[in-house]
Amino acid sequence: MDMARRKPSKLKAVEYLRASTDKQDLSPDVQRTANRRWAKAAGVEIVATYDDIDVSGATPLDERPGLMEALEALKVQGAGVFLAADRERLGRDMVVVLMLERAVEDMGAVVRTADGASDGDSPDAILLRRVRDAFSEFERFKIKLRTKAALAVKRAQGRVYGEVPLGYTRDGDLLVRAEDEQETLARVSELARQGWSLRQIAAQLSAEGRRTKRGGKWAAETVSLLLRRMERDAA
Repeated sequence: MDMARRKPSKLKAVEYLRASTDKQDLSPDVQRTANRRWAKAAGVEIVATYDDIDVSGATPLDERPGLMEALEALKVQGAGVFLAADRERLGRDMVVVLMLERAVEDMGAVVRTADGASDGDSPDAILLRRVRDAFSEFERFKIKLRTKAALAVKRAQGRVYGEVPLGYTRDGDLLVRAEDEQETLARVSELARQGWSLRQIAAQLSAEGRRTKRGGKWAAETVSLLLRRMERDAA
């Protein structure tokens, strides 16, 4: 049988992990533990695992490489379950979550979460999921507004008390320009003006040996967050 056309089995699952920079996020290890506990209880085999690390829950589906690979794996592995630890791993934007669920359904599979919030296909169960997704999105907006207000005060004072952004270093509680990182910011801005996609910019920065603030690999989401910060700072 052609593996790409294998009938989806509800006894096989593709696992998806997502963690953003939000400190309240479940760590990937905690997510794996929850998923494996669920799979063992349900008699389901996890046949593949994909992840998106440092990726916001509002990120569009096509800008999450791990998620896109997980969707493809459903088809290739003949899996009938798309498994995540909770609804927030799917996304914290109702439209994004709905699009993901539709994509999974189109492949003949179902979305399940280890916390049980995605169980059931009755109208009541679907309504409860939508309400939960709405509250998750609402919470994300509240956090965003609080963070924006706090950062505005800190910028007005010329001070920083949290993570130091790319392009700067800390001198006590003051921000000081880091010239080598400022060159990276200029390079990102240049490539964006030339019409490069987020993934292309990330790949080019890595090829040039430029480092993120944390010293990790560049990703489309990292570039997107950086560009948004640069636009906000320029406003």
